[in-house]
Amino acid sequence: MDERTAFMRAIAASPDDDAQRLVFSDWLEEHGEAERAEFVRSQTLMSQLSPFDPQYHQLEQRSDRLMDQFGTAWRAELPKLPNGVEWGNWGRGFIETLVVRDSSFLPSVSDDLLQPEPFRRLEIHRSGHTLHSLPALQRVRRLMVVGGYIRGEAETLDVWRRWVQTPEFSSLRSLELAGMDLPEDRFSVLLNECSWTQLESLHIASTNLPVDAMKFIATPEQVETLRSLQLPDYLLSSDDLRYFQAFRYSEVLRDLGLYRSGWDRAGSDLLLRCLTSCELERLAIGGHFGLESFFESVRDHDPLSTVRNLELRVGEANTHNITNLLTSLEQSRFLNHLESFSIWMTTFDLAEVFRLLSTVPKSGMRSLLLHRYQGDTIPHIETNVRALTLQPIFKELQSLSLQYPGLQDNGFRALIEAPLNHLRSLTLIDPSVSEKALGQLANSIYLPSLYRLSLPTRTITRELADRLRERFVNRLECRVYTPQGATP
Repeated sequence: MDERTAFMRAIAASPDDDAQRLVFSDWLEEHGEAERAEFVRSQTLMSQLSPFDPQYHQLEQRSDRLMDQFGTAWRAELPKLPNGVEWGNWGRGFIETLVVRDSSFLPSVSDDLLQPEPFRRLEIHRSGHTLHSLPALQRVRRLMVVGGYIRGEAETLDVWRRWVQTPEFSSLRSLELAGMDLPEDRFSVLLNECSWTQLESLHIASTNLPVDAMKFIATPEQVETLRSLQLPDYLLSSDDLRYFQAFRYSEVLRDLGLYRSGWDRAGSDLLLRCLTSCELERLAIGGHFGLESFFESVRDHDPLSTVRNLELRVGEANTHNITNLLTSLEQSRFLNHLESFSIWMTTFDLAEVFRLLSTVPKSGMRSLLLHRYQGDTIPHIETNVRALTLQPIFKELQSLSLQYPGLQDNGFRALIEAPLNHLRSLTLIDPSVSEKALGQLANSIYLPSLYRLSLPTRTITRELADRLRERFVNRLECRVYTPQGATP
């Protein structure tokens, strides 16, 4: 076995070990592969830093530049996989993800074929095969299963039980199940009969969970290492909150997503008492009612001072009383210590949100996302935008995402002329902004740090795309008009 193969196998055997990757990067440099060495080193070091760290930005630019130059050639060197199975994204210098889109080809995927690549994440889409049908699973740390996985033989409870009790399954660190039908018996087996030893993240996106699913989620017999719990589709009621009183993993939980809440002030007080022992770093909360009560409870109890990332999804019922909701959020002083804030609303007066943001006296906020699903044209948008971008909350902002804000050309012009000296990433989804206004960004002397521009729903001319790419170091995400049609 040559040295390179030995290195690759050692990294594949211990995919979480950064030291192995950094030693390999030194070996690559000594053997004439300076670019690949720099790529491995940059991505590995990036994974150890906050995305808001200045050193992270430098490493990101180096990594992106190398990927632009050599990524196609490096991907061509990967083992060729059968149809329906493909290599995914890069991470820490190597392929991070294996994607299975058609499990009928899995029998032809051998362990020898996968062995060289230290992937840690597996995505299975609409698969009917059981987990153990894929080789090299002992290296998988994160599993994502999207729809249609439980069918055929796996419909029996005994087969489901054998599946979740495999050593490979029980050693997972992250499990995401989306679009699956999980009746109570399977749900109970999943959380109470699998000998989880390292599970840190559980994400269940399903509208077909049992009515009392929270009984199994909040009080599992085996899960004691959970740091992240996400329930985007489960309608959490006040009755469900009683299970949080026996929250077994509250002391280690750092990330909680309850996207469909529905409780009163008493329920909010109960939840906050249950979370008192948590040192949450991220909280995502949403629903059709109860949010105003929640922030009133936060104002009175203030148990969530460790939260740095707040994601707020406001259902339609809340929008009828949006002023009171934002006032209760303001009075809770939640925004004063946030690093990242995201707010989704069905419809709202953007001026109300601007007023809320302008009340933050001093901010270390680095990331802001504003999304409204619908809304009328906003009067005086240019004046509102200019006033907002002068507020302290924008002073250190590095990432800004505006989705359907109704900026119009005047509001967009006010945005790109604002003193956002640290802004590195701008995402804009706004059909009210014309291509002519976007063209002004290519000639702007403002936004000196802007590195990434994303226009995910826009199709622009090739000429403008080239100008924007030149301005933003090729970090442009959009669609471009070509003679054959629109291309990414």
